[in-house]
Amino acid sequence: MKNFKDLHNKKVKINVDNYKRDWKSRSNKFKKYIQDNKDKVFTAVYPEGITEETFSGVYELKEDRLFWFGIYDLIEVKEKK
Repeated sequence: MKNFKDLHNKKVKINVDNYKRDWKSRSNKFKKYIQDNKDKVFTAVYPEGITEETFSGVYELKEDRLFWFGIYDLIEVKEKK
């Protein structure tokens, strides 16, 4: 997948708005995770065993690998200089 902005090793936040549409269908564990971490900054990384060449559109959060997130479920956070 080359037609996307690569977020590997970039600082990101979870795009909470992406989950509003189907919020009721999500597990309680996932909803709690999103609510607890909606303002936290993470580092997006490829899942273990995935490289740039085999990337399929999902990332793990380096600081907490409990869930995978799609490209559009994360928002890059620009670091202040």
